[in-house]
Amino acid sequence: GEYAAHDEEIHLLCKVETHNHPTAISPFPGAATGSGGEIRDEGATGRGSRPKAGLTGFSVSNLKLPGGLQPWEKENGKPDRIVSALEIMIEGPLGGAAFNNEFGRPNINGYFRTFEADVPNARGTELRGYHKPIMLAGGLGNIKADHVQKGVINPGDQLVVLGGPAMLIGLGGGAASSMASGHGDEDLDFASVQRDNAEMERRCQEVIDRCWALGADNPISFIHDVGAGGLSNALPELVNDGGRGGRFNLRKVPNDEPGMTPLEIWCNESQERYVLAVPAARIETFQQLCERERCPFAIVGEATAEKQLVLEDPHFNNKPIDLPLDVLLGKPPRMHRSDLSKPRPLAPLELGSLSL
Repeated sequence: GEYAAHDEEIHLLCKVETHNHPTAISPFPGAATGSGGEIRDEGATGRGSRPKAGLTGFSVSNLKLPGGLQPWEKENGKPDRIVSALEIMIEGPLGGAAFNNEFGRPNINGYFRTFEADVPNARGTELRGYHKPIMLAGGLGNIKADHVQKGVINPGDQLVVLGGPAMLIGLGGGAASSMASGHGDEDLDFASVQRDNAEMERRCQEVIDRCWALGADNPISFIHDVGAGGLSNALPELVNDGGRGGRFNLRKVPNDEPGMTPLEIWCNESQERYVLAVPAARIETFQQLCERERCPFAIVGEATAEKQLVLEDPHFNNKPIDLPLDVLLGKPPRMHRSDLSKPRPLAPLELGSLSL
């Protein structure tokens, strides 16, 4: 309980990712949860680390400011459910900055650019731009040298969800984001938008900070962020990376919308959540730290020696999932692409044809 200064080796960590699709549909929450997800990834590095400073960046098509088009601007149209470049550039940076500030991490760097032009290619000319924007979220932090590597998960270790409850938001975000602009289902587009809660993520981070500050006594063996796919992705990866399997109780997952289907509980991408492996002998220490920081958590399962993923649902008295982890994570199919077009020499780009 005493503060003191001491010297130790400390490592830098950094992360950059994009949150393009939700920002195109709903710029403020899209950019906010992009920044929040990047902060969450930093904190979930190794056995726990500390985010320190952030950046945001935006690439959009021509802004078309009120008062008339500029000489280089044209009305090329856009998918109906994607908002305008101007709306993205007004609301997106506010969302990214808001989450960083409310979490307590300064957003000290960033960029924005606009681009839209007819560009020559092997098939003639095509329109290039950023109707579906690039929203970039990044940052850096610190991690203790002895926490860079994950620990060991032993059979019987407690598997924990730390942070906010499941909600009917962020469903199919990974799938929607991977589609080209304007393709896919409109309901999937809007279901992929998430909801930010910087205060909850700060509480989670305070718990993580208290854990790694214990040094060798850190109760966290493994930690994993909950991102695309929700618990359906995070919990299997957590145990698989530790060389174990897991048995989970679906109804132990904190849930603010009890009417959700088992699939929705398992797959929603509610923000501000982490999954952890904590040895059974250390769970009391971990619980005390969570209570001190007023951060919700739930023990949703335990690690098993057999590399099997078992999800039990007492409500329906069945097992929605019971399969070897190798089936889920072992050998994903490879994507093959081919281009049968005949390339032609590119026409030279004349100076003055683009206005910057």
